Amino acid sequence: MKVEEGQTNRTDAADRDGKGAASEALGISLTIGDLEPLGPQIGESDPLTVPAALHEALFGQPDPADNEGSPPLHSYAVLDAGKGAGLPEMLEASGLDHACLFTGDAARELRDVAPWIVRLEEGNRFVRGLFTAGDAPWELWGKAAGIFLRSRGSIDQIRAHLRKFTKVPDETGAWLYFRFWEPSPLRAYLDRLPPEDEFRQRWFGLDAATRIEMILVPDPARNAMRIFLPSRGIATDRATSAERFHLRPADIDAIRAARMTGDLEALSALIVRTFPHLAEAHSRPDLDRAIARSASRARDFGIRQKDNLFRFIAWDLHSTGPFERTDATGRLGDILRSTAPEPDKMRRLAERMTQMSEPAASDGPV
Repeated sequence: MKVEEGQTNRTDAADRDGKGAASEALGISLTIGDLEPLGPQIGESDPLTVPAALHEALFGQPDPADNEGSPPLHSYAVLDAGKGAGLPEMLEASGLDHACLFTGDAARELRDVAPWIVRLEEGNRFVRGLFTAGDAPWELWGKAAGIFLRSRGSIDQIRAHLRKFTKVPDETGAWLYFRFWEPSPLRAYLDRLPPEDEFRQRWFGLDAATRIEMILVPDPARNAMRIFLPSRGIATDRATSAERFHLRPADIDAIRAARMTGDLEALSALIVRTFPHLAEAHSRPDLDRAIARSASRARDFGIRQKDNLFRFIAWDLHSTGPFERTDATGRLGDILRSTAPEPDKMRRLAERMTQMSEPAASDGPV
């Protein structure tokens, strides 16, 4: 296990209270690296619930002497149902307290792609699956399935708090959906907020009884877990400002860039799994660069859906240069440059690629 202290920001504020004492804000993020995800643990009499390096962060409790009379710290996960087939059913069978972050019709209609909060318990099989690498639907490590939290608050209290951030305005007042349960965008967002930023503090909450004490964000691509802690010592009038929470332009840029990077990493991993011969023929950095170039080309042609990006990239990687140049008639290029909607464009491209792969029609017996 390797623990690195990341952004440790200390602001000795010019503001002073009535007694002249300096106001100070401290915000910190840590990285636990060199993580080994759990394996099958077949035959283990006492299987681990989480990797040993994460046990203290996820299930440890503060010294009782320092928290006399306080309830214990609970562990929560906020999970993306779209990242694990049958996740709502798995939660139902887990025996763990859980709830959808959405309500009403959205919860019913989007349950299979919605965010779900679940209170974690050590020794639980479902929890073990969150930290297990593999291809089974319940083996979710490495699939950007969600984030983790520690708090003394109940699941209902934390759910109510997090629901404030599922849909937030930008500076113009336009409402945006914020998928903060996706690890990569949340890491990028929290990384750019200085400790004295009042919006950062609102994520952790202002009520001591229900405050989130840490946000843990997986980074499986780097075998790491990022841990964000609340800022301390922020003056109350700053932390409870009447300014409405919103995403600033720089926040949105960071989130979009992170999502694009995350999408590329996922596409790269899928390409390697699907076409292992490409990984054998090229170094991983060279292959990643080729995938990034191809994805950029696809977006220039208006192709943005993940399944379509995968197909476009696969065509490129199996050609010498841009795949449309393999068509001597130029029809592939014409289709790409057309203003057709993305689904129609992809359908026409696939039809043309199929035509080109078929043997040329014979004029009859020789």
